[in-house]
Amino acid sequence: MGKKSRKKGKRLPHFKAVKLPDLGTNSEWAINNLPAVRMAQVIVGKSEDELEVIVRRFLDNDEDGVDLLVKLLKEFDRVRDHLKGIREVVQMADARVMVTVARIDQKESAH
Repeated sequence: MGKKSRKKGKRLPHFKAVKLPDLGTNSEWAINNLPAVRMAQVIVGKSEDELEVIVRRFLDNDEDGVDLLVKLLKEFDRVRDHLKGIREVVQMADARVMVTVARIDQKESAH
């Protein structure tokens, strides 16, 4: 451990357990989220002209095509928000582990 982490009296934040929603099984998570991620990959892999052709086909398909595009965009929003939440949980877990390591280091250096 570095010398900074051995400073006596350094106040470390305390934290309590946070109840998070269940993500389900890996299979359930994949079924619910990966199709939108895969579709995003396909779309990003298209040039401007290629994507215009595809989007025009949806738009030319009257109301059904427009509805599908709206659903796709809503699904992108949902997955983006979900992944943002997962990112925040991972950042929180990282910070908690680092604080816990520092707390252990403080306790051991006090002895």
